[in-house]
Amino acid sequence: MVQTLYGILAMSMLALLTLTLNNSIHSNDQEMMMNEISSHVTGMADEIFDQISNLSYDSATLSDQNLVTRDVLMEEETFGTENCQPENNFSGCYVMNDLHGATIEHAVGGITYNMEISLRYVDEDDPTQDSSTPTFSKMAEIRITSPDLYIGSSSNPLTVVLDRLYNYPRVTG
Repeated sequence: MVQTLYGILAMSMLALLTLTLNNSIHSNDQEMMMNEISSHVTGMADEIFDQISNLSYDSATLSDQNLVTRDVLMEEETFGTENCQPENNFSGCYVMNDLHGATIEHAVGGITYNMEISLRYVDEDDPTQDSSTPTFSKMAEIRITSPDLYIGSSSNPLTVVLDRLYNYPRVTG
């Protein structure tokens, strides 16, 4: 009788160990996949952020003049242009604002990613706060989703949002 109890106890411990091991393996697979996705989206976003930093801050700064006042900067409502084609080596993109509303589709490792770019003015003293008027600070945001990656069901795609702050180097009196 005691041997039967020991046998049942040993089988129970083995079953518990097997379940724990399977759960650990599954968890490690998920973590590895999320790390892979993170490296994909970070690399893609960095390329776009670098391209944005190579563009002029505003159409008023195309002539490389140093602005002192904000009143010549474009209003946020006028951001974006159909001439800007980020998927075609950023042709037609001359200033940061041109990229507002642009979308890029990019495939990495067999996974298709959709990236939507938006720009907005932010408070120069507190870049976490949006500004309703033009400032010398802009926040570029890239929203990355994929129809291939979702949480639970395909109606809930995995979304990653990355942003970067750009400041115009101005001369102050």
